[in-house]
Amino acid sequence: MLKPSFNRFKIRGSLTPLLFLASFALYLTTLTQVHTFDALTYILDVDQKPWLQVFHPHHLAYGPVGKLVRYLGQFLGLQSAAIPLQITNALAGALGGSLFFTLIHKLTNRLDLALCGTILLNSSNAYWYYAVEVEVYTIATLFLIICLWLTTNLLKRPTRQTCLMLGVAQSFAVFFHQTNLLFCFPGTMALFLATPNQTLQQRSKLFLAYSLPLGLLVVGGYLFVWFGLQGLPSFPLFIDWLTLYLHTGWWGGSPTEQRFLRLGEGLAITLAQPNGGFLGLWLVGLITFALRKLFQTYRNLVFCLIGWLLVYGSFFFWWEPDNCEFWIASLPPFFLLLLLALKGSGPRWHPGVLITLLLSLTMLTTNYETITRRGNADSDSLRQTARALADQSKPIDLFFVTNDIQQLYLKYYEKRAKVISLNRSLFENKGVWGETCKHLQYQIDATLAQGGAFLFADALLHLQDAPLPAAAAPEPIFTRFRLTQADLQGCFAPYLPGLTPFPLPASLPLYSRFPSAQELAAGEGWNFTKGKWGWQGKKLIEEKVGQQGWDFLPGADPSLISPKLNLLASHYTTLELRIATSVAVKDRDLQLFFADERGLFAEARSLRRTLKGGQRATTYRIPLTDKPGWEGVVTGLRLDPVGAGDGGRIQIEGLRLLKE
Repeated sequence: MLKPSFNRFKIRGSLTPLLFLASFALYLTTLTQVHTFDALTYILDVDQKPWLQVFHPHHLAYGPVGKLVRYLGQFLGLQSAAIPLQITNALAGALGGSLFFTLIHKLTNRLDLALCGTILLNSSNAYWYYAVEVEVYTIATLFLIICLWLTTNLLKRPTRQTCLMLGVAQSFAVFFHQTNLLFCFPGTMALFLATPNQTLQQRSKLFLAYSLPLGLLVVGGYLFVWFGLQGLPSFPLFIDWLTLYLHTGWWGGSPTEQRFLRLGEGLAITLAQPNGGFLGLWLVGLITFALRKLFQTYRNLVFCLIGWLLVYGSFFFWWEPDNCEFWIASLPPFFLLLLLALKGSGPRWHPGVLITLLLSLTMLTTNYETITRRGNADSDSLRQTARALADQSKPIDLFFVTNDIQQLYLKYYEKRAKVISLNRSLFENKGVWGETCKHLQYQIDATLAQGGAFLFADALLHLQDAPLPAAAAPEPIFTRFRLTQADLQGCFAPYLPGLTPFPLPASLPLYSRFPSAQELAAGEGWNFTKGKWGWQGKKLIEEKVGQQGWDFLPGADPSLISPKLNLLASHYTTLELRIATSVAVKDRDLQLFFADERGLFAEARSLRRTLKGGQRATTYRIPLTDKPGWEGVVTGLRLDPVGAGDGGRIQIEGLRLLKE
């Protein structure tokens, strides 16, 4: 009598490790080289931040796990957390698929259904992609599959031990993604459906056995991180931290026709890309065909699975319906419903099972091609853009890019620290455009003053002008922050005259470049009718840049300081200055200083020149050869155009160095 059961156990025991190894090998050979924004954020956090700063409120445990696997990776010579975290996710994905296989075989005693279910889960586009990426969802789903297993045990035999283990398993799912608190709904539903004949007191004890460890672990974990590590006891601040993403205004929205279209897109991509919608309709059709039999055979379990799908589906439909990563948590209950329906539809390998197997193999081949192509760095335009920008620039240069992912590509792959995303700047300045613009201009001026150049994505000046597909929404940056294209144009207006096209391959986005001080010094010099070019004015009462040049009212001992330079004095013989001044004759004495290799100015390294008065600009050619301080390497210029202002104005049109 025990032989059939023993044989089933033997088959399951031998196939499970084989399926695990096959899945793990598949994931390892398709590890992506093209990361998402969140993935790069996690990698940089784990690589660069101290322990106390890697606890994210919405996935509390992922940062610490990343730190641990990074330490392990360092023993193998891996300096970044990227590969260790990808291997960790691949391991979790393979374990989840193997556990799902064992669960289905246990529930149905059907090898055909268990094999179909494993292939469906492991080869679905979203599950597979996030098993080869650096994200939180695969480990969270592994714990949800454990919760699913415990739920089936609870429905068969409700015990305190099972309830306790369910609470513990769910708490780990919550630690890897906060939204898994939603599992409380199907978990509680299973508990009460499993105990129809028990008293309220008995049910309450079971509920406490489930909720108490869940509450203690989750609440205790968050409080430990907040109070023990963050050191901020304020409860309102704790709630703000706990609900961080709710305050951004980026997620959530009322039901609209567009949101339903996005839902369909997200669900389709979750299964396969392309043709995920077609495959999904077939699978739903197979469930619908056997729905009555399904309820008759597995009534309580079906109610729990549908409750799971409804509560997760409702939340993520509101939150972000087109993002396939959020639908991974709904794959195990959906596939289990399908497999239970197939069991009630006929014997082993009946036509419905064969159709499902064919669909799962179609998903496997389709998604393999999609995932390998998407994970290829050589075909990724963002990676190519980052590489091309870095190859033709210097570490001191500043980059203005259109989106956050391009910002992280330059920071992570090309090790460029000075990268600004407009979206990120707005977020950091709480969406206040005036403050954001000041911050952007400050970053530009500081870079130019340090002698760097800045590179500018042309699309930033045309975000609102780009044509949109009929069903598309306006550029999110305008709807989120109530910007206009005129706001952007106005903020960057002082620098636009100095921008020139930056040479990138034709297949990449257009960029422009504002030259460095060193390039200007070696070329045409500084034309102050187009901007200040990184020069800084000190002790100027008021100033503006216009058609007359850099116009200002000098105070006491005013000065104009150039960006950092690296000039070989022997290469230049003359400084040409075009300037107009209406200050008093006695004060019309210009002094020019030369910075030494340490960047210091001194009276001993300077020369003087008397200027003519008048409203019209005069060109002066000042000899530099054999002048005090004009020797070796000169790292900067300082121009004191007047000793002290007397109400008169000064306009500087231009300055350049000549090699005569």
